[in-house]
Amino acid sequence: MSSEHLPHPGESQSVDNAFATDKLTSSFLRGKSSLVVLSLVVLGLVLRLPNLDESLWLDEVLYSTSYVASSLDRLWYLFLNDTAAPLYRVLLFFWTKIFGETELSIRTPSLLFGISSIVLTYGIARAYCSPSVAFLAAALLCFSPAHVWYSQEPWASSITLGT
Repeated sequence: MSSEHLPHPGESQSVDNAFATDKLTSSFLRGKSSLVVLSLVVLGLVLRLPNLDESLWLDEVLYSTSYVASSLDRLWYLFLNDTAAPLYRVLLFFWTKIFGETELSIRTPSLLFGISSIVLTYGIARAYCSPSVAFLAAALLCFSPAHVWYSQEPWASSITLGT
């Protein structure tokens, strides 16, 4: 093997990362792809919007409203001592301060994370597979009953949908 084909020490990882990043950004949302993703987002919204204004369950009230984190001091205490998704509590604390504590406003972050996961699924699948496989992956996620359900629930697990 000749030396011109061997990477320099420390170079192979950066070349691999640059290739993967370039591959992901160059194939994500180009031309017809953006129309396909937009249609899946609209369908995802149509499936997820109808139940967002249902009344909250007791556990949702206890976890997602100011009942638990009524002040910044209490939020800081929960952030340091409660291991159940502290970043979601911080996000929801400030979200409810801005948008209020209605059923719709409390469930909206879950909806946004769910919809963004459809877009991310398409983008990642498109970077490594054909456009039809990317569409199939995103469509399966879009129509998945479990995904629809968790996109409507104000739980910390919904933050993992979009990340």
